[in-house]
Amino acid sequence: MATAEITRPCKYCGDQVTSTDLTYEVCRACHYSGRVHADQFAPLIADLDALAPAGTVAAYPEHTGGGCWWLAVRMASGGYFAGTLAYKNDDGEWETDATLPDNPNGPWSIGYYQDADDCEGINVACGVSGEVFVEIVRRGEVAKLGQHVRFRKAVERFPHCLAEAGTTGRVAAVCDGFITVELDAHVPSLAEWDNCVLFDRDMETYEEFFEVAEVIA
Repeated sequence: MATAEITRPCKYCGDQVTSTDLTYEVCRACHYSGRVHADQFAPLIADLDALAPAGTVAAYPEHTGGGCWWLAVRMASGGYFAGTLAYKNDDGEWETDATLPDNPNGPWSIGYYQDADDCEGINVACGVSGEVFVEIVRRGEVAKLGQHVRFRKAVERFPHCLAEAGTTGRVAAVCDGFITVELDAHVPSLAEWDNCVLFDRDMETYEEFFEVAEVIA
């Protein structure tokens, strides 16, 4: 096939498209700058960018090398969140992949990095929706000690307690694998747990914190 038959203009900038996939209409520069993914995730990026008063600087797809991508959300603090594809392995457990989901609703795996030199990061959540992704970023950090929160819906920890929607408390512990909320109201059945509700990754309740707990102070 002659070169003239496969060359065509990029739909974004008009430069020559060199891909041998004749259905692809994007040049190399626009591909690696993330313009395709920016279109793909435009609704989610708009929701994240709308959080600017909460400390975000910008949300954008970023090529991390070797064909890998994440959705980066840079924070005014210098830290950043990174969203990638979450999937279930053969054992039904959530894992993360170094690429992006097919659509803005995920499922997403969310990491948080303190700065550009932080190579480890914190695994914040895995298998969450785009809506939960936005809520995590809205907080500005993974979770803060002393944050006053209210549960949007009931949280059950059978057989110890059922914290009704509207229950309030303060974040008492934040670790890579769990978060605890000490309730404002005394719950006798939680005495051995220091009146705390536990959100634990091993018990598959860690992500629930970001779904149910809204910051009130």
